[in-house]
Amino acid sequence: MSILKITRAYGNVKRMQQIALTLARHGFSHFIGKLGLLDFVPGFTRMKSAMTGEAEGSANHSAAVRMKMVLQDLGASSIKLGQLLATRTDLIPQDYAVAFASLQDSVEPLGYGEIKNVIEKNLGRPLDEIFLDFEEKAIASGSIGQVHYARLHDGKKVVVKVKRPGTDRLVREDLDLLATIAQLVEDHLPELRSIRPRVVVEEFAKCMERELDFVGEAAFTDKFSKMFEDDPSVKAPEVFWDYVTRDTLVLERIEGIRLSDTEKVKAAGTDMVKLADTVGKVFLRQFLMTGIFHADPHPGNIFVLGDSQIALIDFGQTGRVSDDIRRKLAMMLLALRSGETDMIVDIAADIGAFSENTDIRAFRSELATLVDRYYGVPIERLNIGQVFQEALSTARENGIILPRDFVILCKAFVTIMSVIPKLDPEWRADEAVAVFGKEVVMDLANPKAFIKDAGLYLYRVISLLRQAPEDMRDLVQKARSGHLGFQMELKNLRPILMMAEIAADRLTMGIIVGAITIGSSIVLAAGRDALGRFTMPYLGWDIPLSAIVASVGFVCASMMGLWIAWGIIRKSNL
Repeated sequence: MSILKITRAYGNVKRMQQIALTLARHGFSHFIGKLGLLDFVPGFTRMKSAMTGEAEGSANHSAAVRMKMVLQDLGASSIKLGQLLATRTDLIPQDYAVAFASLQDSVEPLGYGEIKNVIEKNLGRPLDEIFLDFEEKAIASGSIGQVHYARLHDGKKVVVKVKRPGTDRLVREDLDLLATIAQLVEDHLPELRSIRPRVVVEEFAKCMERELDFVGEAAFTDKFSKMFEDDPSVKAPEVFWDYVTRDTLVLERIEGIRLSDTEKVKAAGTDMVKLADTVGKVFLRQFLMTGIFHADPHPGNIFVLGDSQIALIDFGQTGRVSDDIRRKLAMMLLALRSGETDMIVDIAADIGAFSENTDIRAFRSELATLVDRYYGVPIERLNIGQVFQEALSTARENGIILPRDFVILCKAFVTIMSVIPKLDPEWRADEAVAVFGKEVVMDLANPKAFIKDAGLYLYRVISLLRQAPEDMRDLVQKARSGHLGFQMELKNLRPILMMAEIAADRLTMGIIVGAITIGSSIVLAAGRDALGRFTMPYLGWDIPLSAIVASVGFVCASMMGLWIAWGIIRKSNL
């Protein structure tokens, strides 16, 4: 894909230049060259980066930290991408995941006037008709939106989340450029192909679409409330649907103590043993029973309302796993508890997606070694986060790509398992897992579930059989009309063809330069007689016409020759 095509397709040269310059500034000039983005970097900056090979102000930092600086400098979309990658340690090395996890999405809040205009435009009413009072100062501000406290006319205290104007357009422009860069990475950086850049960007685009649509966040918040309406130990904020749009969200204000403020929780006389049990069971039920879960369960998003009641807030990041994966996870946890290492390895292998480079035997062997190393370690002495990271590293090194939501679920599980021991060091995660795991296994043997699954499979088979005659007819008709064909894409030939095209272009330019040089020499020679005197007419200042024509030719040939040489040096990173 040429730079000309990129600029024509996206019309965002300035943003691409900013990306290229930021990469160069932080010491990634070699990537810019390989991706063909050097045309976006001014000559002086390019030369300085090539000569020093160092990043401005970050020469002593690791590549992971410098890449984090790149994402931080590029703004909202890039920060969100880094935060997403921080959860995918099955795709990127641990040091990069750690660096990206520290990315902060915090910007200066918009003024009250701008926020007031957004709310009134989206809800179609003056602000004072919607709220009895509205706090002008934001309590939180990010690149996508900001949050304010308010009170409705019926006295209910609420939080109001408002999206920044123009965010949708800016994010979509960045997503277009990221998709282009991802394609360039897959084409020109084989060493990064294993992280599947295009798949990551597509996944990121879906995540951003969910974050940009506040209606989706409201829907999940409401769904969570209904899922747990029979459980008095947990609640979610009430959604005020009359004031929900794509750009505004109004939710009940939860008043309690954040779980992150442990000292306040203890000072309130909370029974920490009951609290730990509540937190553990609420999240295990999400992970193993419902399959729909809160994907960002850090202590700041959990409020303590009493000894055995909690509230969850901020459902902007959520996850969903299929019934099949949920059951496999439950079986794996039960097998881990009973020491069935072969079953653990089989289930883990079934969950992942194997690539053409996967050595299945090696993966099974390494995973079995990992399980043997940690089996039997008391749960209170086990570093679940470390075990999880080692398992993901094993998968990544063996070319296995795990489902995104499965990885997010595991990260959420690790987060909660690291929080609970701070509340109650004696809480037994294995016993709680066994209770829910057995319930999931029993669900497999439930005749109703079996009949439901059998009915679904039968419906799919019948649909396939009904459609088969029509599909066969279409296939035969296309064959008879000569419109049946096969399309084959040889991806490995694309770089070779591109190199051949570049070589052909340079050869053509070289021939033209040679022709101009020879032609100019002939013109200069033809304009003289046997004694070397110019025979062609003279122009002003006693300059012969042949000399002028030849000089113009020599200058053009020299400039074109220098341009070819500069292109060769630039592409070769000399």
